[in-house]
Amino acid sequence: MNGDEKTENQSTEAEIQRYMQVLQLLMLDFQFMEEGLRGYVSTAYELIRTKMHGILPFKLSRRNLTKDALGKLLDKYEQLSDRADLVKEIRSLQAVRNHCAHQGLLLTSEEQNDGTFLASEIGKLTALRERTRTCVCNLLEECRTIAADESAPRAEST
Repeated sequence: MNGDEKTENQSTEAEIQRYMQVLQLLMLDFQFMEEGLRGYVSTAYELIRTKMHGILPFKLSRRNLTKDALGKLLDKYEQLSDRADLVKEIRSLQAVRNHCAHQGLLLTSEEQNDGTFLASEIGKLTALRERTRTCVCNLLEECRTIAADESAPRAEST
């Protein structure tokens, strides 16, 4: 292997590592989204249980959400939130999430050795990550808001 081939292989290896890193960060964002949705919904359940105590039995809790994936959690969140914009954005990312989770690491030999392809994919994943980070931040804000509602003093019923 001559010096040019060695440099090209090192460059391609660095691109593969960068691709893997961005893919992992993207998948982490999707996990944070799932946890954010789970946290919001479980807090909403607790609010309902607290406000309806003695009036209506309410037996749903976080335990009912532990095995729910992104789509199911989003359906439940949509029923408990007015953030149609956030629901729409997360729904638009679901197919991408599934592709990344199930096929993101499956690069052909040709793709692994094609620096132009890798750079293009890194660009796409990076752009997607900007969208996922925005969703994560919005979900965290939603969780803070509902948690503040949960901890607010309750008015005495008459």
